[in-house]
Amino acid sequence: MKTLIIGTGNVGKALARKFQENNHQIKIYNASGQLPDGYTKNHFATNFQEAISETKLIVLAVPFEAVQSIFNKISIEPETIIVDATNPIASDMKSMSIGNTCSGAEKINEWIPNAHIVKAFNTTGWENMKNSNYPNGKLTMFYAGNDKKSKQIVASIIDSFGFQPYDAGDLFMARFIEAMAMVWIYQARINDSNPNFGFSILER
Repeated sequence: MKTLIIGTGNVGKALARKFQENNHQIKIYNASGQLPDGYTKNHFATNFQEAISETKLIVLAVPFEAVQSIFNKISIEPETIIVDATNPIASDMKSMSIGNTCSGAEKINEWIPNAHIVKAFNTTGWENMKNSNYPNGKLTMFYAGNDKKSKQIVASIIDSFGFQPYDAGDLFMARFIEAMAMVWIYQARINDSNPNFGFSILER
């Protein structure tokens, strides 16, 4: 599948590598125009609108506050799947800028109403995206969205990346998936804990 990854920070690079390993045709884009290490010019989307028009799947791996400006001046093909890996974290890194009655994913859906937004890849860090192997089982990757077919596609991608996909429901559930992400972010990034941990659902 043709996939465009927007953002080339740690998360963007880790996801790009996973998409490549699973035979997706990827393009990467960042606002600076700088090519990250390990990628050739053929991977970089020099014409952003053209790359948007050609892709079937877009991955948002940028700060949430950058998303609206990115899509202000471009058009999205109808029914494009957008995987939202962002979190609307406040500047103090201890609270959410959006929450309870709305989510970052729902705001993105307002900004890009003709796309299918699927919340995923936001409840852990790039370390686990790079290597999701744990000795006692798979990490769970929660996802949410309103379009059944798009969610099935994203669930398959999650599984191929080595995570256990877990359907949290419609897109409004992103409010709680984003809040859950704060547990991981605070422990791994603020509390200086080892980032090599994650969430896993046990069933019986």
